[in-house]
Amino acid sequence: MKETTIHLSDPLHARCMSRANETGQDLNNVINAAIIFYMDTIIAQQRPYSVLEIAPAGTGGTILKPWTSRAELLEDYFDHEE
Repeated sequence: MKETTIHLSDPLHARCMSRANETGQDLNNVINAAIIFYMDTIIAQQRPYSVLEIAPAGTGGTILKPWTSRAELLEDYFDHEE
């Protein structure tokens, strides 16, 4: 097992100590079990985030003219006059 230092808030440390005293376990074991539980339940249940789930930030304005093909889009993009 690797040694790691973590900083707990006072209320969280008190909760961990209370749990250790209730169960008769070492504080390190209680914290280790809590981290394993978090990783196995909370993190494992989160699904990957998809760009398709992002709500639009707003409209980009009105559509000037709808395009019907990729060729038409590329033509409009590359063949405009300045």
